[in-house]
Amino acid sequence: MVFGVYSLNADQRRMGRMINETRIFNKRISVPASVSSIVLICSAAFGSTRSAALPEKAQPKMTQQEAEHRHTNRLSRETSPYLLQHAHNPVDWHPWGPEAIELARRENRPIFLSIGYSTCYWCHVMERESFENEATAQVMNRDFVCIKVDREQRPDVDEIYMTSCQVFTRMTTGRASGGWPLSVFIDPFSLKPYFVGTYFPPVGGQGRPSFVEVCEAMSMAWKTQHDAVVEQADRIASIVSDTLAAGEVSRALGATQVTLAVDRLMGSHDRENGGFGGAPKFPQPVFLELLLEGGADKQAVQDVVAFTLDRMAMGGMYDQVGGGFHRYSTDARWLVPHFEKMLYDNGQLASLYADSFQRTGDAFHAKVLRETLDYVLLEMTDEATGGFYSAQDAEVNTHEGENYLWTADQVRVVLDEAGLASDVPMTLKLFGLDLGTNFQDPHHRELPPNNVLFLPVRPDVFARENGMNDDEVNALIQRITPPLHAARMKRDQPGLDDKIITGWNGLMIRGMADGGRVLGDDRYLDAARRSARYILESMRDESGGLMRTSRNGQVAIPAFLEDYAFLARGLVALYDATGEEEWLTAAGEVVEAARARFWGDDGAWFDTEANQGDLFVRSRNLGDGAVPSGIGTMLLVLPQMAERTGETWYLDDFQSAMARLSGSFAGNPVGSSYATMAVSRALAENPDRLPSDGSTTPDRVVATVEPGELRFDDSGRAEVVVSLAISDGFHVNAHEPGDQTLIGLAIKLEGASGISIEPEYPEGDLYREAIRVHAREVRIPVVLQRTGVVTGDPTLVVTWQACTDQVCHAPATARLALVQRMQTK
Repeated sequence: MVFGVYSLNADQRRMGRMINETRIFNKRISVPASVSSIVLICSAAFGSTRSAALPEKAQPKMTQQEAEHRHTNRLSRETSPYLLQHAHNPVDWHPWGPEAIELARRENRPIFLSIGYSTCYWCHVMERESFENEATAQVMNRDFVCIKVDREQRPDVDEIYMTSCQVFTRMTTGRASGGWPLSVFIDPFSLKPYFVGTYFPPVGGQGRPSFVEVCEAMSMAWKTQHDAVVEQADRIASIVSDTLAAGEVSRALGATQVTLAVDRLMGSHDRENGGFGGAPKFPQPVFLELLLEGGADKQAVQDVVAFTLDRMAMGGMYDQVGGGFHRYSTDARWLVPHFEKMLYDNGQLASLYADSFQRTGDAFHAKVLRETLDYVLLEMTDEATGGFYSAQDAEVNTHEGENYLWTADQVRVVLDEAGLASDVPMTLKLFGLDLGTNFQDPHHRELPPNNVLFLPVRPDVFARENGMNDDEVNALIQRITPPLHAARMKRDQPGLDDKIITGWNGLMIRGMADGGRVLGDDRYLDAARRSARYILESMRDESGGLMRTSRNGQVAIPAFLEDYAFLARGLVALYDATGEEEWLTAAGEVVEAARARFWGDDGAWFDTEANQGDLFVRSRNLGDGAVPSGIGTMLLVLPQMAERTGETWYLDDFQSAMARLSGSFAGNPVGSSYATMAVSRALAENPDRLPSDGSTTPDRVVATVEPGELRFDDSGRAEVVVSLAISDGFHVNAHEPGDQTLIGLAIKLEGASGISIEPEYPEGDLYREAIRVHAREVRIPVVLQRTGVVTGDPTLVVTWQACTDQVCHAPATARLALVQRMQTK
């Protein structure tokens, strides 16, 4: 039985901030076969909550001053800006930790866990609608121990419960989804979730319950269906544990994985707009890095990367006035962004644009690189320490992107006042303002439409189209952007998350180092040095280990593997840019400290330390998302350190980790882009360090065809049967497995003309509730039709992906030759 009062429908998924699909792409989340029906939790109890005396509307929002006087909870003692935003809610919030968990156990109350971050638009919405509402808070405080988590402080907690959300939504809707705010109802004794969702509205309707109705149903289930709650929590947690634990089977790694990854990314490339997939469209720098690494010798691949970098920088997702990239585009054209700005995006993208400028000399990419780094220096750098801040909010005065929007008249007034009236016509054309408005606030339809500034064409193309040269266009941009930026800075500004995160600083240290190196600008190298010194000297615990965050001089949360890995990679980049030995030495010390904390007895990395008692699983996640995998990053750093120091133990660890973890990504190399990049580099530099066929287990799938000869009848029709014999413990994805991230069984004809084929694929058996597979044996009739004179040697090419319950292996192919036995005319 799976119980749920509210499945994430399409509307809710759009409302909750969608997570980067790359994370889901890497995880083969499946539901146990025992889950054969989806049942609403305690329908009687849930029905009773609908008659509860609750306000039909959220109460009027109290002023901040009133809230500070009326309510103060435990979050007021925290350092996270996100937690501090909730410190004066009427909800009795606790930070995540042993005190809150022990209280829930002692009072036998389930935990309500809310996870978000300071720049999350829908987190703010749910706070205004529910967490600031006195009646809602009364229900929450009565029935639950309520815990708030800043996902940027505790990525380990977020990963576990976001994966739980994906598992639960696949159970209830057939599709894994998630977002923030993340709302989780948890068994306090096991810390396993029994119900998971994202944003819940304050008022129910059209078959959708309100947040209070969800809370009351979850509380009643805990009291009246406790055994079923525990059973469901165990089931969800079991799948989560399987998902986050690396597979046990070692797989051969080589060019197959790299080629497959490049081919799949090229196949999903948006040829019209750049990037991958449709809306919402994320920058996905790990994909671009993988293409540059795995397709360095292919011009078509290089062109795809350059085109995507162009389109991102031309769109409104790039801040044309202030520099830097917003989080993602709400459309497929990179035009209208979700307006928050994240340090991790800008650090990774800076390195990409630096690489592009170094390889191609593209002046436009150099411009974007310089403006992005200047933006970080101006708005995202702590003057006192040199550390880089985390993020800027998407909203101003509850409106999405208010300070970034323009009208043509506003631009005209600013330039007139700056004595640049003659530049107005060309400015309107440069930024697409002559094409009409392009932005309507989706949450405030009463507001007039506005413009997100963008470049309809590259600056060099603009020059040619308008009878100018490149220098004249660059001079125009240099004249008009300072007054526009100055005018914008006089507006109300977005909220700033000014905590300093070690790992994210590592990403920006690398970006600054790469940018300073290729641009020859010491300002950026100095910024990288200052941040590195601050982290290495000040963000430490008593044992010398790194700390995750710092704010106002207060450090908090022991660092995770990703912090060590991102910092080490940034320090290596700083060494490469400056030649200063201190950074290489520091990188080595960081790697050694990480090994002491995160290396397992089985010879590979974990994401968290072994002694964390507040997690029900110790994860090993090679999936790259908005930020790369910590493990994948370490797989890149270890060979770098070996090459620069000559110390072979780095390669020993690399070899051990690759052998232990290869089964987790060999079958899905795109989802683990950094691990696949590490394979690509090892093929060129250390091929003997990769697991080979001698250390792996074969898929044990054998393909045959019968008869092996073609016997066309008078109508030119022939039929053969392709059979796959599948060993115990394995299954093969059906032709349409029901999950686009999996590779389905496919048959095509090669080597001959004059013949068409039509395979009759069996549907397959339902596996773990959502995926179609074949086990033991599958027979596929294939009809061949003669369409003309048959020439060549007809061969059936059969491709499949074999999986176990833990891991999917690399796709395999068999070529089955057919012999003609009749006249073919």
